Amino acid sequence: MVPSSPRTGTSPTVLPDPAQATLVPGAKAEVPVTYSSGATATLRFEVKQVRVRGALTQADVIVTLVDSPGGSQNLYGLLGTISPALVDRTNLLRYSQLSLVGQGWKGQGDVVGTYLDDGQPHRFRWTFPALLDRPGTIDLLIDSQVPELTDLPVVYDD
Repeated sequence: MVPSSPRTGTSPTVLPDPAQATLVPGAKAEVPVTYSSGATATLRFEVKQVRVRGALTQADVIVTLVDSPGGSQNLYGLLGTISPALVDRTNLLRYSQLSLVGQGWKGQGDVVGTYLDDGQPHRFRWTFPALLDRPGTIDLLIDSQVPELTDLPVVYDD
């Protein structure tokens, strides 16, 4: 049930359950991580979609911690600094994640989903400027430790 809006003209946004996401075929990367205790786990990154809406491009990525030795783990603690970027290889353009007043763009992943529990998927949404020249595909760089996800189809809301 969606709570009623507290003010006229506003409505809460309910994002779909990440476990029910339809993913881009083949757009998956897995990264082994090692805890300070020496225990290991795997981070799985799967792209749901890359969508251009007006002046913004949104990349929705499902992140799952697999085979964790236990307890919630902070994604940024496991990888360090994450600097997602989109790369248009055809037009030789790189798009950095947007920020507001020196802080990360406030998508669901930035606010809610930075702590991961074993086997529980979390949806991250990174926001970039709109893509120039309307490429049909784009590459996503998440972090230097994560393999590049290439040839992702771009959806345009016209």
